[in-house]
Amino acid sequence: MAKPQTSNLKPQKKLHVFFTTDIHGSYFTYDFRTGIEGEGGLQRAYAFVSEQRKRYGEDAVMLLDGGDIIQGGPEAYFFNHVQTEGPHPVGAMCRMMGYDAGAVGNHDIESGSHALNRFLASSGYPLLAANITYHNGKHPFPPYTVIERGGMKVAVVGFSTPATKRWLPEELCRDYEFQDILLSAQEWVGRVRQKEQPDLLVALLHSGWQGGLHHPKWKENVTRQLAKTVPGIDLILFGHDHFSRSKTVVNPEGKLVTCLNAGCYGYDIVEAVVEQDEKGKITVNGVVHDLRNYGNPEADRFRRLFDEPFCQVQVYTSEIIGTLTTRLDISHAFLGPSLYMSLIHSLQLSVSHADISICSPYSMDQVLQPGPFTVADLFTIYWFEDRLYTIRMTGREIKNLLERSYALWTNTINSPDDQLLNTYLDPHTGKPQFKNLFFCFDTAAGIDYEVDVTRQPGEKIRILRLSDGCPYDMEKTYTVATIAHRANGGGQMLTVGAGITEEELSSRVVGYTPYDVRHYLQLFIEEKRIVNVPLINNWKFLLP
Repeated sequence: MAKPQTSNLKPQKKLHVFFTTDIHGSYFTYDFRTGIEGEGGLQRAYAFVSEQRKRYGEDAVMLLDGGDIIQGGPEAYFFNHVQTEGPHPVGAMCRMMGYDAGAVGNHDIESGSHALNRFLASSGYPLLAANITYHNGKHPFPPYTVIERGGMKVAVVGFSTPATKRWLPEELCRDYEFQDILLSAQEWVGRVRQKEQPDLLVALLHSGWQGGLHHPKWKENVTRQLAKTVPGIDLILFGHDHFSRSKTVVNPEGKLVTCLNAGCYGYDIVEAVVEQDEKGKITVNGVVHDLRNYGNPEADRFRRLFDEPFCQVQVYTSEIIGTLTTRLDISHAFLGPSLYMSLIHSLQLSVSHADISICSPYSMDQVLQPGPFTVADLFTIYWFEDRLYTIRMTGREIKNLLERSYALWTNTINSPDDQLLNTYLDPHTGKPQFKNLFFCFDTAAGIDYEVDVTRQPGEKIRILRLSDGCPYDMEKTYTVATIAHRANGGGQMLTVGAGITEEELSSRVVGYTPYDVRHYLQLFIEEKRIVNVPLINNWKFLLP
């Protein structure tokens, strides 16, 4: 009797890789800024992933994160900078989530080593960054990790945007060297392929699709270019630019590389469905899942388990620190001098004692009504933990920076019917959106100036005088108060705009504050108690 034939071919395998990114402190469905339920949050992601694990089985599911998870929002600030002892609550949340690995985000480093180390000790998963080293070449974060899941051997190689060093105070990353992601990937993808022989190689990036800040030695956002130029990658999961995406790119080997981005704040989660056929060939298909208003009993369980930190943040954000006598509408900042920008400029000038203040709005449409001013309101009008820098700039450099700002912000118009703001109609929301990043729309205080929007970019700004009545000198050097992101090259306002070279930026710094701007904003309001913001009416649009 003949023996039955046996096949040497491997059985078909399937793995579901889920990915979050740029959570930015959005851990619960509750929004501590507004006091109502929000749309995203890690709580909803936990509910969704728990359901998928039940559906496919624990061994068929992998969960990864793209970074910027411990910064942003009142809850992250409280865990990082107010209640700073003991295990990090977000680490405990991530351990419950069951993450397998994450990428290092620039804002994770910005939170400081104490907060980051507390998080790492509590989270139970590695943050990866092959392109970050100490000066001696050793890695502060693991370059990659290998995971056995769904019958497959999966190698995950992490990378973080090298622009980080241009945005943060020197003390936060002075020990780190950041290599260009493309150069680092050319080395590490091949090395991991050769050493580990994985079935699936995932590049895990905290770097956007394309564009952003460029330096002679590196680029901020390189996902598209990475997929096109570096062979050996099966799947790219990326974040940082806050846009949900599902793309495929042909790599140098002629293979399709799936590139997925889950956006931000837990609004979406992406799924890569990975299949390996009998011959070992890998195929990857991407899906973006909308988590807005998603819920199930597991979401309620998450909330109950973290009730204590939730209540601590609620008490913290509910504290009344003053009384606001005027309405603050951030959208007014795009149409001329506004009470909102007057508050921020006044603060920056008061803290820094600089000649001139430069800053931009941090959101498009937040509003504070007259009445009690709470800690939560600080986070409504000031989103990030930037420190305040004082730098030196010539009068001409300040004018050139403003030229770039208003060129990004406004159109050149010739009649009253032309549109002033450089916007488009979002087809998904039906609302107008700026074509450029509104946190690059800098205005200045300490000088009086006009913006002639009938003139071409580069010719719009006419500076009349210093606001104290003294003449303004294009060749004179002034001290300027601005945020760390801007002072270190963020938005290219000082480089492309003002014309200062990348190498020269650090030499322009006079000093910076030990704490973030929001900290000083709270002290400013607590001292005044009654916040009656005077309008700094120092500039205007000249219209046809």
